[in-house]
Amino acid sequence: MDPRDFYTLAHDLVDSDSAADLRSAISRSYYAAFLVGSEALRAFGFRVPESPGAHEGLAQRLSNCANSEVQLAGRKLQDLRARRLDADYRMSNTNVEKKANAKIIVEQSREVIEALDTAWPNDEKDKIVSSILHYETTVLGTIWRSP
Repeated sequence: MDPRDFYTLAHDLVDSDSAADLRSAISRSYYAAFLVGSEALRAFGFRVPESPGAHEGLAQRLSNCANSEVQLAGRKLQDLRARRLDADYRMSNTNVEKKANAKIIVEQSREVIEALDTAWPNDEKDKIVSSILHYETTVLGTIWRSP
């Protein structure tokens, strides 16, 4: 399955007036962006774990690479995750049930996906990978890169 299909679903749901649909749109849009980011790192030889820590770890790695567009996508991904947690777990937070807010969040997801789909020019791939590896070894202490 293409994770971008989650974005398509989110885009369809965000036109609803239903609180459940709007919360679901936010959740699906986050997962679309997260999974596209995971695919990108896997394509460069990184092992993205299938664990809760993968969410923060992915955003950290993207936010600290040598490409400014990917860095911005990583910061937006972190924000999307916070909104997804609001939508999925914080029923008292009704801000995520406002159509205008949900549309902004879904749009932010599209921006992340677009950046991750286009911000990997061939001449920068090695630079991006080495900068993520440097961040992993000097800051995180956890290496996702396959040997």
